[in-house]
Amino acid sequence: MKKKVLIVDDEPSIVEILQELLSDYTTLTASNGKEALEQTKVHQPDLILSDVSMPQMTGLQMLQELRSQGNKVAVVFISAFGDAKNLRTAWQLGALDFVDKPFSVDAILSTVKMALMYQSDQKNAEAVLSSRADGISPRESLTLSLSSEVIRALNTLAIAKGIPVPNLVEELLEKSLNTKKPS
Repeated sequence: MKKKVLIVDDEPSIVEILQELLSDYTTLTASNGKEALEQTKVHQPDLILSDVSMPQMTGLQMLQELRSQGNKVAVVFISAFGDAKNLRTAWQLGALDFVDKPFSVDAILSTVKMALMYQSDQKNAEAVLSSRADGISPRESLTLSLSSEVIRALNTLAIAKGIPVPNLVEELLEKSLNTKKPS
């Protein structure tokens, strides 16, 4: 089954371009945060790719509302207004990434791929937790929590470097093994 990506932007030309770029996925669209919340309730997307600045409800307001509802869908912002305040707020609310407009095809495709991988890893970790909720030890709970954070950090670093996570892990392991420790 194809992954579902909800594209949220008030510029029809951006929506059209993103739909073409993401033709390997099932794409849904909304022109503002309010419409996106309605689409999310009905279609439960795997990823939301959203502009920040839109009429009626901004992308940040949408993300805040999703989180207040307990919705953990992966969210990536695309915006020409990548100022520090928006970035900080987006990260605090749990956004996975922030792509500047104008964006490159590679930036969009690799970011979407990494975000969907992260979302899948998160769902798997939550499934393990819920299936063992009664019998899980505090140590196992901490390990799963740390694993989720490590996965998020790896995805973020991989996106920043523009390489797939497995290649990044291989690169980090190689550097670690080649680093000489003082005797």
